[in-house]
Amino acid sequence: MLWDIANRGRPLCGLVVSASNVVGYCKQMEPQCSSQPCIHQGKCVEGWNRFTCDCRATGYTGSVCQSAAVTLRFDGTQYLKVSMPQEASTQAEDISLRFRTMHGSGLLFLTSGENGDGLELYLEKGTLFLSVIVGSGAKVLSAGHSLGDDRWHTVIIQRRMDKVKVAIDAQRPMADQIPGNTFSMTTSKILVGLSSTPESDGSFVLLSCVAHSHLL
Repeated sequence: MLWDIANRGRPLCGLVVSASNVVGYCKQMEPQCSSQPCIHQGKCVEGWNRFTCDCRATGYTGSVCQSAAVTLRFDGTQYLKVSMPQEASTQAEDISLRFRTMHGSGLLFLTSGENGDGLELYLEKGTLFLSVIVGSGAKVLSAGHSLGDDRWHTVIIQRRMDKVKVAIDAQRPMADQIPGNTFSMTTSKILVGLSSTPESDGSFVLLSCVAHSHLL
């Protein structure tokens, strides 16, 4: 706000608008998604004079979902482990991944910290479960059913302090609150894939577009 000190402290914007032939309004921005810039069924999101493409539910990445995403295949005995060079402490995370499997039980994704904090995403009898442990609080959420159907499924996880939610495909997100009063989650390693149950010989899990973002 600018003030006119020579005119009894009246705001300059008011003086300008009250002048003749001057009107106050906000310029209408042209829609950015009308040209459908996102390919491979990516979702276009309007922004301030720009667009962004949400590629999470596709098998592609890039600014307009133009590049094929890397897909990892696990046979029930394999896994990918990422050790953090320095333990992270966060109060908010965004995680998204796509998976495809013929088996209804198995670990998909896990994070762990030195003090026992962690996220665990797994299938049990075709249902998706998310276990969250942070400080002295723990919560388990479930979503979906019959997910071991050899089709691609998209999982989106979001945590903000004590609020956590998980969504599978286009279904309504399942949300809950983590008990306790400490919500800084420590993470020192990330595990992707690992195993299914012993009777799953010959089955496999395909994982694509795994993204884990620490926000705070």
